[in-house]
Amino acid sequence: MPNRKTVHTAQDIRRLIFCCLFVFFSASASWSQSVNLPLDRWVYTHHLHRNFQVSISWEQRRRAQNDITEGIPTEDNRTKFLDGVVEKNRYYGINGEWQIKRDIFLSAFYQYIQSDNLRRDSDADQNNHRVFLRTSLNY
Repeated sequence: MPNRKTVHTAQDIRRLIFCCLFVFFSASASWSQSVNLPLDRWVYTHHLHRNFQVSISWEQRRRAQNDITEGIPTEDNRTKFLDGVVEKNRYYGINGEWQIKRDIFLSAFYQYIQSDNLRRDSDADQNNHRVFLRTSLNY
């Protein structure tokens, strides 16, 4: 029997990706977004099973040398907000929570923190990792 090569077209690959995404997102899922900062924080939660859920999250925080009350006034007496060196922190996270038995939970959380201009120093960039393990009991 001769060897057959399977050739996938771009359309086949797009259909496969669409089907996988449809199956993943068609199960019960929730999406939350901060009302005050619509572009700076989001969380997506997906229930893989009635006892197991996975969440991914992203958050961004910005701080500058001047805050709104202590800014340097300009000639027209207006304060420049977020002026000077701006510190930017981005938080990427993934969380898994498992209900072992009724009212007994085990969760694990991983977060990658990317900091630019840490402590408002223009040469200080830093990347950090956090891991949290938690057990909880509802009674």
